[in-house]
Amino acid sequence: MESALHPEFLWAQTKELIFMTITVPNVRSSDAQIKVLDEGLIYFKGTGGPAGDEHLYEMSVQLLHPIKAAETKCGVEARSVQLKIVKKEKGPYWERLLKDAKKNVHCKIDWNHWTDEDEEDDYNFGSNWENKDAADLDFGDDNEDDDDDDADDDDDDEEDVRS
Repeated sequence: MESALHPEFLWAQTKELIFMTITVPNVRSSDAQIKVLDEGLIYFKGTGGPAGDEHLYEMSVQLLHPIKAAETKCGVEARSVQLKIVKKEKGPYWERLLKDAKKNVHCKIDWNHWTDEDEEDDYNFGSNWENKDAADLDFGDDNEDDDDDDADDDDDDEEDVRS
């Protein structure tokens, strides 16, 4: 019987949530096992990997603090397993993800979801932020008057270069 491989997983957080991505492609959702417990235990077991080279993957990690398991959302996608975990207590950022302070070589920061704690409340990107389509984001009023005073300056510079 094949021994299970430990998958790499990425994480990011806000004051209310932990985002965890287990990076195993082509996981068969029909046999994926995901368990999330209030005390912060996250368990995953599933078969996946590149087509033709599938392996069994398994991990069990204990988070630093308790969570709300019933409110956690899980999704098996083409390239990964996504978890959106609700912290039991809203508040300051956790100093680390796992209860064990030793470095876990499989755990990495998810810079695509990371926001610094002091910048989290600075700007509301709106309800379309998760959509990740820049056309749906609110970048301010399109009818603002632009200051065109320096538009002519560029033309003058070109004439000076040619002389």
